[in-house]
Amino acid sequence: MVNMNTEDKVRNSFFEQASICNDLGSSFMFSLLEGLGRDLTYDTQSGRKVLNWQGDPHPKVDALALRLVGAIHAIVRRGSFPELEKYYDAPEKTPDENFIPFVLKALKQHDEEIFGWLKFAPQTNEVARSAIIFSGLLEIADKYQMPISLFELGSSGGLNLQMAQFGFTFAGQSYGKTDSILQLQPDWEGGLPPNTNVDVVHRQGCDLNPLSVLDERHCEKLVAFLWPDQPMRIDRVRAAIEIAKQAPPKLDKSDAADWVENVFVEAETTGTVKVLFHTIAWNYFDPSSKKRIETAVSDAGSKASEENPLAWLTFEFEEDLQPRLRLRTWPDGNDLILAQADPHVYKIVWEN
Repeated sequence: MVNMNTEDKVRNSFFEQASICNDLGSSFMFSLLEGLGRDLTYDTQSGRKVLNWQGDPHPKVDALALRLVGAIHAIVRRGSFPELEKYYDAPEKTPDENFIPFVLKALKQHDEEIFGWLKFAPQTNEVARSAIIFSGLLEIADKYQMPISLFELGSSGGLNLQMAQFGFTFAGQSYGKTDSILQLQPDWEGGLPPNTNVDVVHRQGCDLNPLSVLDERHCEKLVAFLWPDQPMRIDRVRAAIEIAKQAPPKLDKSDAADWVENVFVEAETTGTVKVLFHTIAWNYFDPSSKKRIETAVSDAGSKASEENPLAWLTFEFEEDLQPRLRLRTWPDGNDLILAQADPHVYKIVWEN
């Protein structure tokens, strides 16, 4: 049964996602998402699934539009639909009138595979976010002068758990590994974090559907969810995958709240700073999970000591929808906003 209210909501979510992409400099994604929002039909199982979506299609909830275009991107990158390759190979050009018809044709030909992709939220592992999280780790390392045990919610492929193996340039100053194959250089405004050694001795994360850098199908997903006209993002992920392959972090398949309560809180990390972090993931958790995570971290914080401190480092949308880097620490109970940035961390504004 067709629900017109649902269909209108879905189409509007595509248009909203298109606007977001356009604001972030992706005119190709704007054209693709606008076209799909306008012309997607019910004549495939994927089209029916999308247009009659049973969850919330909003870009900051189920991110439905990005699920669909990620699947299409994977098919094109694999060479499975040559008619679209010229558009994806030159995404800086404005697509002609044949673009969306070819996209819809690809959807028909690869309907079964695309339908399967719709089950999972986008897992971009936006590696640029390592820059802002690493700036927070610098503050933690300087404050406690101790090694770090690092835990991440929504890890996807665990690429950002590797951040201590990356190099960074903030306002002309070098941080991290200057010889790393991955160097991040966001625009920077304001003061600087302390330039100190970040010694990560434990790395562990969780995801509802963790991806393995040792599985080429999973690596394909990590790349396909990125935007074709932003090749620097794709290059960053490829470099981070190569680094992660050398020593993949431990990734658990788990609900976030369950994992915080049963793994993070219970982990033995004596002699280190126990750090929980996540980046643009909070909006995917339901209210009950958020409350459980907050309660579990707060309870763990009440048991922290100077010898065994705890930190919660987050880069998430605040109430005004601006992503900010927030650092909460225990046992001192401090709660600080360190910086703000755009979701893809092209520019960091240091506020501490």
